[in-house]
Amino acid sequence: MRDEVRELTALEGLALEGYRSGKLPESQVRGMLGFGTRYEVHGFLKGHGAVLRYSEADLESDIENARTFSERWLSSQTPRP
Repeated sequence: MRDEVRELTALEGLALEGYRSGKLPESQVRGMLGFGTRYEVHGFLKGHGAVLRYSEADLESDIENARTFSERWLSSQTPRP
């Protein structure tokens, strides 16, 4: 069990330093650590004091995802005859 913890700690350290140095994108950090969403990656990075790289394209993508989710949710709330 201790070896597993050490391995995970080492992997997290590599992912964190790779991201901080710009050599690993968020998607690779996500894959390395087995996170299901980028929000989990953000939590991990923020928890370790890393500055998130968030571009205008990221913002546009988030806005579009929010619109899509909102439209789907609203349509599911419409009463059906």
